[in-house]
Amino acid sequence: MAKVVAVDSDLMVYRVGFACQQAVDFGDDYDQVTVYGDKKKAESMLIAEAVKLREHFGKRAHIVFCLSDPYNNFRKDVLPSYKGNRNNSAQRPVLFKFIRDWFIFNTETRCEDTLEADDLLGMMATGPEQALMVSIDKDLLTIPGTLYDPETLKPVKTDADTAQYNHFYQTLVGDSVDNYKGCPGLGKVKAARLLDEECSWEAVVAAFEKKGLTEEDALVQARVAYILHHKNYDFDTKEVTLWTPQE
Repeated sequence: MAKVVAVDSDLMVYRVGFACQQAVDFGDDYDQVTVYGDKKKAESMLIAEAVKLREHFGKRAHIVFCLSDPYNNFRKDVLPSYKGNRNNSAQRPVLFKFIRDWFIFNTETRCEDTLEADDLLGMMATGPEQALMVSIDKDLLTIPGTLYDPETLKPVKTDADTAQYNHFYQTLVGDSVDNYKGCPGLGKVKAARLLDEECSWEAVVAAFEKKGLTEEDALVQARVAYILHHKNYDFDTKEVTLWTPQE
């Protein structure tokens, strides 16, 4: 059976998009600067990326390009401030829609309501497809499976126990990029020491309670840190099943 490779294509949208745009200043007689995107260059770069993946994983590999829902994110229902430090429209390259459409019309692409590309990779890696994952996002080390760096294409394998450790660690330290805080005052060293002593949900909750918070506060952080597994999404109803400590 051909191996399935799930690729985080959000990275390509932004990297290629910004590489193919340029600002034009019309000079002192004009008050405006405009930005244009080179579609032909972008398409050439995208094809080169696809060819690189094909050459590495083989002609029989089933490569699927995964894109985030650009408008909605279920995590904002869990934590309204999630990614609230970003102005997505301002940070998008001018070729954002062109590149996304290129994937949709020229490759096998997946995009599901309210999900991020990471979730699609996590679901494919833990489902019947047992997909290999390609992404730079360290959050995917919370998924049991094999993750490839898109630049080097070197694999990192994560077992179930390590994946759970990484999820609890992310719950404790938070993520400033995604704008969730974790456990206040608990840095990376203390979080690792705590989990090295006892890697359990009870230990995570105890850390939050020492800061005057509750298990519900810990649960909010754990749910936004959690990358969905195959069991957490209903493709028919488009409903997400949030993480629980029993998982």
